[in-house]
Amino acid sequence: MARRTLFLCLVSSALLVDSFSPGLRLWNFENNVRLGTESSRKFPAWESRPAVMSATRLAMASTGPTIPSPRKKKLKTFQRYLEIECWKRADLRGLEPVLQAVAESCKQINRIVQRAQTDDLYGAAVGKDGEQLDANVQGEVQQQLDVLCNTIMLRAFCGSSRAIHSVASEEEDEPRTCADVMADSAFAVGDYIAVFDPIDGSKNIDASLPVGSIFGIYKKQPGTQVDTATFLQDGSSLVAAGYCLFSATTVLVLTMGSGVDGFTLDPDSSRFLHTLKDIRIPRKGNIYSFNEANYREYPEPVQRYLTAVKSGASSTGTKTTAPTMMMVNLSS
Repeated sequence: MARRTLFLCLVSSALLVDSFSPGLRLWNFENNVRLGTESSRKFPAWESRPAVMSATRLAMASTGPTIPSPRKKKLKTFQRYLEIECWKRADLRGLEPVLQAVAESCKQINRIVQRAQTDDLYGAAVGKDGEQLDANVQGEVQQQLDVLCNTIMLRAFCGSSRAIHSVASEEEDEPRTCADVMADSAFAVGDYIAVFDPIDGSKNIDASLPVGSIFGIYKKQPGTQVDTATFLQDGSSLVAAGYCLFSATTVLVLTMGSGVDGFTLDPDSSRFLHTLKDIRIPRKGNIYSFNEANYREYPEPVQRYLTAVKSGASSTGTKTTAPTMMMVNLSS
């Protein structure tokens, strides 16, 4: 009797909700909760009763503290930022579609990272023969995510325009021309080359730790063949560089030689918004980061400096403390 009374109450609530919201129709309720006479029939799972769920949520929303609605900031989009910056510098206009494609690839990778565990995308990558793929150039076992994100980044750099001539990925042994990537000789005319790591730290996903994508773009030397030496230019020769960080928020950081700016992915609009302007490293601070595992291999001056930083005897006069301030990387 109690169950039938509860059931009728829920039906009444669903009818009330439907009368106020045209989007909630009674037929949806009837299709998922059969209004038959089978009193012994078990109720379906909550997710199969959208009208009942809506009625329950309405009741919950009518009691307790009011949740304030967030107010959106008026921020420039990444697309608009690129339009302005590339308009200022005519030599970079050919990279506008490339950088826009990189931003889109970061959105795709962000979704993949979030679904890695639930969609069975985590674990070592295997080839068509079922055998585990070889390690990458860093000697790391390639993960499924590495291979998938590498394909996304290759298409972003090579398929967005004809500005990029060749690419080099950490997941591949040798650089490749975009003509090879796209299987079309029309993509072998670009004036730039790109280097990238499609997803750095993919094993961190298993522990819900941050991961990221890193990229850089160089100018191809005119009149020369693209070979390994072309990709070994100094960092000062970079035309553009940046990274995407996938963590509590997804952030795209970019420099095109005149400052560093950051863009946060808005989950509502799925657009990168200009939230960090003119990023600079503080002149002094209380955080330092280095590979503690290789400390004994560092030159003596570097060891002395790191010791001074930890003791507060450096030029900054600021002492760092390991439990709260020190960031240590124990990887080899």
